[in-house]
Amino acid sequence: NSWVRMEGNIPKASIREIIIHPRENDLILGTHGRGILIIDDISTMRQINQEILNEDVAFLDMQPSVIGTFNIASNNSSDDEFVGQNPPDAAIITYYLKKRHVFGNMHLEIFDENENFIKQLPAGKRKGFNRVSWTLMKKPPKVPSSPSIAQFAMVGPFYDPGTYTVKLIKGDKSYEGKVTLELDPDSPYSKEDLEIRYKTINKGYKMLEDLAYIDGKATGVMNDAHEIAKETKGSVTKKLNELANQLETWHKEMVATKVGGITGEEKLREKIVFLYATSILYQGKPTNSQIDGLQMLQKEMESYNTKIDELLSLQLPKINKTITRQGKDPIIIISIEDFKKIK
Repeated sequence: NSWVRMEGNIPKASIREIIIHPRENDLILGTHGRGILIIDDISTMRQINQEILNEDVAFLDMQPSVIGTFNIASNNSSDDEFVGQNPPDAAIITYYLKKRHVFGNMHLEIFDENENFIKQLPAGKRKGFNRVSWTLMKKPPKVPSSPSIAQFAMVGPFYDPGTYTVKLIKGDKSYEGKVTLELDPDSPYSKEDLEIRYKTINKGYKMLEDLAYIDGKATGVMNDAHEIAKETKGSVTKKLNELANQLETWHKEMVATKVGGITGEEKLREKIVFLYATSILYQGKPTNSQIDGLQMLQKEMESYNTKIDELLSLQLPKINKTITRQGKDPIIIISIEDFKKIK
């Protein structure tokens, strides 16, 4: 019934053909002279009606976002090449605001199917339609500190497929929408194989974060014990050094500590990183040796955790009692909550 000119990157050229792609909902414009222009996924625009325009806030239904893949590639192009932007590895959240938000807090919160908080995102606040990108790759796992770089632990896995709840927090009001993540329908691998892959990657991711905390609490007490031993008197000095030395021994068994570019040193951390990284790089089902390897390494990690906890629970209370009598602050084991706050 009426026409409105689209701005943005569309040139002021005669449009001779308009087609909406039946599967992708892309708007395809033919200029017959300036080329073909494609506007990705206008499904949200096609939902606009007077009822939505009367709402203060309205989430628009979005097509499922396909979870991407982590690839390393190098390409050389010839002298004749078509160029276009790839879609982002992100889910696009679209909502309508009747009025521009000016005062007070406003942001987006994402929750999984079990209502666990996942992420907070800044919200678009302008009048009309707003689009916010949610990057689908998790932050890299926290790993134990080492002189060597845990190379492929520098990337996080993608979020799991499923339906997530998006909450727009606007002042004291909350509005809800949904966003769905799905596996690549064109993947040559079966759904069952991909589910095993996700489970294996997430297991390795959690193991690295757990090991970081196990090693972090050990090295934290170790460093404090070494420092306090320099300023104490009597038998407690020996006990502090013995405690620190035992923790240092276990630290060196869990983490590569040699300084240098390529040392060849491979400890528990490096073994987990290898299995985690190779599971991410291959898009199909991990091998049985990868799956079984992670299981064995988890038992080894849990064994270190048990030994460290038993040692600290046995010796630390006695040591703290003595050093506080000498005017020193007690040695505190860092909590997992405080450890997660360390960047």
